[in-house]
Amino acid sequence: MFTKHYWVFYRHVASNPNAPAHLLKRIANFPDVTTRCNIAKHNNTPESVLEKLARDKDISVRRAVKDNPNTPALVLEQILTEDTNPN
Repeated sequence: MFTKHYWVFYRHVASNPNAPAHLLKRIANFPDVTTRCNIAKHNNTPESVLEKLARDKDISVRRAVKDNPNTPALVLEQILTEDTNPN
């Protein structure tokens, strides 16, 4: 189980504009939705992580991926298709 200190630390890292890509990738599976949203919006997030977060169970994470200017077009299409046709 994660302690509160981890939650605060990971949120801080994910919202830091200077966070390196390798660290964002490492914490992209963190259970906190706010942390995953911040990673999805981050300019340094690798495309492979954006692809993974585009399939996140939480719609706010998927929306954050959609709003990231670095998200590949194919991933954007996937998000739009899945969110429009959830079945």
